[in-house]
Amino acid sequence: MKNTSTIIKKYIQMFPGDKKNLVCLMKQSRESRDIFNRKNFIGHIVANALVINSNNNVLRIFHNGLKMYIQPGGHVESGDKSVIDATNRELIEETGINDSQSDGWHKKTNIPILIESHLIPKNVQKEEAEHYHHDFMYIFRTNTDDISLQLEEVSNFQWTDIAKILEEDPTSFIGKSLLRMLDLGIIKE
Repeated sequence: MKNTSTIIKKYIQMFPGDKKNLVCLMKQSRESRDIFNRKNFIGHIVANALVINSNNNVLRIFHNGLKMYIQPGGHVESGDKSVIDATNRELIEETGINDSQSDGWHKKTNIPILIESHLIPKNVQKEEAEHYHHDFMYIFRTNTDDISLQLEEVSNFQWTDIAKILEEDPTSFIGKSLLRMLDLGIIKE
């Protein structure tokens, strides 16, 4: 996808403190054409949605494979035009939410609210070697609370108050994204 290197550079300019965590991503974006291929076992970009409803609650879904509540998201596919389009597609697939809109902050900046790289352990069942996920988090707003889960991947959901997430799990990917949004004035606690 074109513009990915530009997005990463712009992100680093805006959030220089994140650069250390993104060394592998920056190297791959310069060298690899397969940064979106889920079989790239150096690492690949993954699309994530931080969904906030009209009550200012955050959607968390129970991921069957990981056995934990996380944000909706998944791998970028060849038909996706951009990472944010992949994020919206994954959001619709996993939750059935089709009225969401990306937050206006993304329209102004053209970057994710948070990019984080972390090591994914080897998965013998899926025949996947240890590799990095370069998670791009985008904010989406919705007026619906109706969820239609993709039960193959997720089995439950919860709308959670922002303050509760920040109190209980501020170092999670969702928590870090919310803290950044607070710092930037995108949300209020």
